[in-house]
Amino acid sequence: GAIPTNKWTWVRIPMRDLNLGSSPPPILSTFWIDRSKPATVYFDEITFGASVTFYEGVSGEKCPGTQLWSWGVTVSQPLDIGSTDNYVLRVSPTQPWGGIQLQQRKFGIGSPDYGGVTLRVKQASATQNLYLSLISQDNQLLGTVALDETYLPATLGTIQANKWYRVIVPLSDFCLCSANLGGVAIETDQQATFYVDDVRLVQRFAWVMQDYPKEISGFRFGDLW
Repeated sequence: GAIPTNKWTWVRIPMRDLNLGSSPPPILSTFWIDRSKPATVYFDEITFGASVTFYEGVSGEKCPGTQLWSWGVTVSQPLDIGSTDNYVLRVSPTQPWGGIQLQQRKFGIGSPDYGGVTLRVKQASATQNLYLSLISQDNQLLGTVALDETYLPATLGTIQANKWYRVIVPLSDFCLCSANLGGVAIETDQQATFYVDDVRLVQRFAWVMQDYPKEISGFRFGDLW
């Protein structure tokens, strides 16, 4: 429907909808046109999304191109509290150890193109331990990490129950290898519910960028600028 007024709205535009053809040229910029009467429009977080998303909270969808497997749990998709359009995965264990696996149907995702795995996670028990595993395209385990305070800013302290956290895990923490990726698995070590949302690969960036000015408005900020 129509985009509502005076409300932030998340919009996703598939690249295919831009009709760039089978051999699209490099994209150098974007521009936006308002063909209606003059009115103020606010934009934020305009970005190209990573090409691999294992789950995003859309009603009735597990995510385009993704298969979901589970063991020792039941999985449902409730509406996230405080949101009108964000559905999460609620994973309720039926035994002390259980989990889910999100696997891409399109294989051949090269690990050198990405820097890490990111997800939103919430656990019902503060003593619960969650584990994230990286899976290759032939369904082989590449490595496992514990989703603990290691991946949170120190100011947040220890992980609390019933609170959402954004976690980013570098691919190098799983293995120091180059592989074709297929998916991720999230497991719990106790019979306590946990929630998962927005599971995707993070594109690799090159830091520090070279040949950029080191001085801004007369103030020197250091050699890394």
